Amino acid sequence: MKIIDLKTFPLAFKQNARNVSFLLVEVTTDEGITGIGEVSDCYGHQIPLAVQEIIEGRIKPLIVEEDPFNVEWLWNKMRDGLISTGYEGLVTQAISGVEIALWDVIGKALNQPVCKLLGGYKDKIKVYASTNIGLKGTPLKDQAKEAMGYIEEGYTAIKIRLLGHPKEDEAIVRMVRDYIGYDVDLMVDAYQRYTPSIAIKMGKKFEKYDLFFLEEPIPQYNLEALAKVRAAVDVPIAAGEHVYTKYGFRELIIKDAVDVFQPDCTVTGGLLESKKICTLADAWGIDCMPHSWASAVGLVAGWHLIASTPNCLMGEMSVGTFHPLRDELLTEPNIVKVSKGHVKVPKKAGLGIEIDQETLAKYAYTKS
Repeated sequence: MKIIDLKTFPLAFKQNARNVSFLLVEVTTDEGITGIGEVSDCYGHQIPLAVQEIIEGRIKPLIVEEDPFNVEWLWNKMRDGLISTGYEGLVTQAISGVEIALWDVIGKALNQPVCKLLGGYKDKIKVYASTNIGLKGTPLKDQAKEAMGYIEEGYTAIKIRLLGHPKEDEAIVRMVRDYIGYDVDLMVDAYQRYTPSIAIKMGKKFEKYDLFFLEEPIPQYNLEALAKVRAAVDVPIAAGEHVYTKYGFRELIIKDAVDVFQPDCTVTGGLLESKKICTLADAWGIDCMPHSWASAVGLVAGWHLIASTPNCLMGEMSVGTFHPLRDELLTEPNIVKVSKGHVKVPKKAGLGIEIDQETLAKYAYTKS
């Protein structure tokens, strides 16, 4: 089997008057098998045409005529072939999408779901409700009631957001915790908005609310300060959605900076690289909770990672926002439906999904 073509599909939709963009990747082989993958920068992809050029202009000539089963070889060939462009950012994101598509091809060729090829572990995974509670500007009580609504739907874990304003941030955490009680896992995402000193102050305040983790309390690049925050507070620290490859996560370990890894397979190098990151974490007693804010393709790819990796505790499911490229993109949209806080990993070959072509055309990206 050989790769004969590589295509990209920039997509976008309007959310709250802004364009939210995505990029899918399709690998085609000489045996008529195609695989689908997704490139992300943590929130879809805000500059999809730049990644499109990397994939179609630089990566395609590197992998056409190659065997799609040679995932490790191709990963290194892509990375080495783009060395002058850089080892992180857009380059690794682009490689991620292609690599996921290769696994989809391999699974279809072998008639096996990707999670089985990655080791197999479970066919149903827990997901937490990833909300915009905390950012809405509506009364805190109304936001807390929304949080309770997700618990009533069957979620047993929920994440809320912080504005970076200490008084308001503690108020929403306190209000939500009072509503949902202490039997529900509560996570908070600070969006890197605190200084180290404020992060320590807020971390100490949050201790009494029994948080499952405090995500990215300070800018990602300051690992020494992040380690100081972690050492000073009795709240688990999570990070990783802006970290690239196993080498980046190795630095988190060396600096003793986090308690929970959050790799995103559409960002950090693909499925196998994310699997290596989780194995590295396991060796150091670190739990993993993969990040995901992708289309249905990246979301399901992450499920295959979680389903094959024992130290992945749960996945992320964005809720409460308009997201047609998650909810409408697949020919079987029920695949991405949550039931009692859990999702079933597709059992069909490859990623186990097929793209609805009408939806693909409907949300084609146009440069504004």
